[in-house]
Amino acid sequence: MLDHNAKTLRDLHLRLSTILSQIDWEHVDRATAALGDSLHNRDTERLKQKFERLPRKNKPNTKPDRHRLVINLTDERIDEDTLSVLSKGLNFAPAPRSIPFSDIIGGVEQAVRKLPNDAAEDIRAEISMTLKKAVPPKSNISFKERAALRSLRKNTAVTILPADKGNATVLMKTLDYQEKMKELLTNNSYKRIPRDPTDSISRKTIKLIKEAGIPLETARHLRAEAPVPPRIYGLPKIHKEGVPLRPIVSAISSPTYNLAKYLTGILAPHVGVSEHHVKNSLEFVETIKEIRVDTTDILVSLDVVSLFTCVPLADTMRLLAERFDSDTVKLFHHVLTSTYFSFDGQFYEQTEGVAMGSPLSPAIANFYMENFEKQALNSAPLKPKCFFRYVDDTFLIWPHGKDALDLFFAHMNSQHPSIKFTMEKETNGQLPFLDILIQKKKDGSLGHSIYRKATHTDLYLNNQSHHHPSQKQAVLSTLLHRAKKIPDNESIQNEIKHLQITFRKNGYSKHQISEALKRTFNKPIGGIREPQEEPTAKAFLPYDPAGYSSNALDPLAADDLSGMVRCGSPSVKADQFSDDGGGYAHNNSTNGATTDLVSQATDQAQTSISSHGEEVDAEGTGAIEIDLDSVLVLAKEEQSPKETDATEPTSTENGELIQNKAMAMEYMTEAVGECSSVLENDSSQKTLVTDSDFSNAPKLDLRFSQIL
Repeated sequence: MLDHNAKTLRDLHLRLSTILSQIDWEHVDRATAALGDSLHNRDTERLKQKFERLPRKNKPNTKPDRHRLVINLTDERIDEDTLSVLSKGLNFAPAPRSIPFSDIIGGVEQAVRKLPNDAAEDIRAEISMTLKKAVPPKSNISFKERAALRSLRKNTAVTILPADKGNATVLMKTLDYQEKMKELLTNNSYKRIPRDPTDSISRKTIKLIKEAGIPLETARHLRAEAPVPPRIYGLPKIHKEGVPLRPIVSAISSPTYNLAKYLTGILAPHVGVSEHHVKNSLEFVETIKEIRVDTTDILVSLDVVSLFTCVPLADTMRLLAERFDSDTVKLFHHVLTSTYFSFDGQFYEQTEGVAMGSPLSPAIANFYMENFEKQALNSAPLKPKCFFRYVDDTFLIWPHGKDALDLFFAHMNSQHPSIKFTMEKETNGQLPFLDILIQKKKDGSLGHSIYRKATHTDLYLNNQSHHHPSQKQAVLSTLLHRAKKIPDNESIQNEIKHLQITFRKNGYSKHQISEALKRTFNKPIGGIREPQEEPTAKAFLPYDPAGYSSNALDPLAADDLSGMVRCGSPSVKADQFSDDGGGYAHNNSTNGATTDLVSQATDQAQTSISSHGEEVDAEGTGAIEIDLDSVLVLAKEEQSPKETDATEPTSTENGELIQNKAMAMEYMTEAVGECSSVLENDSSQKTLVTDSDFSNAPKLDLRFSQIL
């Protein structure tokens, strides 16, 4: 066909050259040549764009340094397959090997109960047909990597933990981990108690709530339904000699946890009112844009040593009594003094400061520090040019020389015997503060760029992880949004280039990165979001890239449910799940009914607190529970962090680790967590969900029963 067309065109070309005059022929020849070039260029560009949109294996152009992502502190050799699977990150979720029928049906049943019977029946029929056609997704790890995970799980001599900073994975000897934790608990900040005080604290909590006169509907939500003791665990500080552990306490589901969240809301209007307070990095950057410095000015940062264990409780209660009634003050006192936790079957009590792990503690620390800094600055002989504080980190500009700065530092440390600071001065005109590197400029202004610590690994949620695409897009968008807002004009291009390389290392394609850049930098600023109607109900369904989850949403759209249906199961706790042998884990926190899975989805943001005053966000809007040959994996959606480089892991249940942050954080720790005897595991509370368990749930449609 091509030869025939070429011959025809050649013959036409020769005929025209003999018929037309020389001038007309040259004119036609130039016009047709120009048109041909235009069509050729247009088609070439169109084909290039189509090629860019083609799905492909997203192999990063630069391989990440696996030995930097996985820190081996044991004597055991790590083979390539083990190194490969661990270097994906503890938030990497392997794809499930079977369809979680029970979880999907439980989520749908919970939602359709609020609909008219006819609509509910139609939805059941549609979803029943969808589930019958569903197939499991393709595996995203190799057979050898699965075998490596099984081997790690069986190795009880090794404990696998997230690093305190940087998102690296750390392998420690179990005995070393236990010894370091016990050594940490023998200092003067903690004391051992003979028995579990959970029941007595629960009774006192209920009594104080009644006496406080809190409305009945509100009070009902403040009581913990099945309270458990707070748990403590440690994160290795790989950047410090001897690799000490940072203690983290999880108070989720503890007797005072819900009450603490309630009191945090009451205290909120009284916190952050100081002119020296900054709420996040963005506000700090906007604040310093207008500041001008002299060549003799010194950039300084102050950091409170172990803030939470050092907040003076008596002084704090006096300040609270000035603003609240006596019954409310009693509630504050009860929460702040409920400082017990468990480790390795033993119970301990914090002897100083406010309770680590309580969501109230960050607000209380801010509340106290605002009064502290007011008194300290008012009584200082010489004052800084500016003074800004974020929880326990303070930035100031000192215009009075080095000698006077040392006197000011001594003045700050003399204000209270419990509150002590460390100080860092600028180096070569630069100073890190939060996740920002501040630089002096020649014109007297302050430059600002993203700061990453030496331990930072640039490891984020891998594109091959079994997460919903929206979660992966959130990783790109969050980091690009920070790159848009934090760096100055001189730094933003370098930050974007760094992120492009980082995203490629984490498996994202050029097309995904390009689309994320367009969403971030082409989005109009200050747009007003239109209010959305409250949905009829919410249904939480596990994610599957093959489409059974998204297909199952179609019939829900007619009943205004699709807006709140998420292709991801609810945020859950590790010790409320057990392996069902069929591909997913089921909730056993109540009676084993499948619909109980959905009730966990309404939990609000869950927070753990480290000993030095950092807040650790433990909430994820989408969790995927996956069986990996009897290995339970919890994958939680990443959150936008306050400090992306200071990602902390979230709390655990019975010592089992789960990470969040910012980005993301989300762990495979359950997949390897049972390899440690340190990670406590009360198997008596974990029972498999069977068909008989559905007797406790609302009656399911016959179609669903056939699927199960």
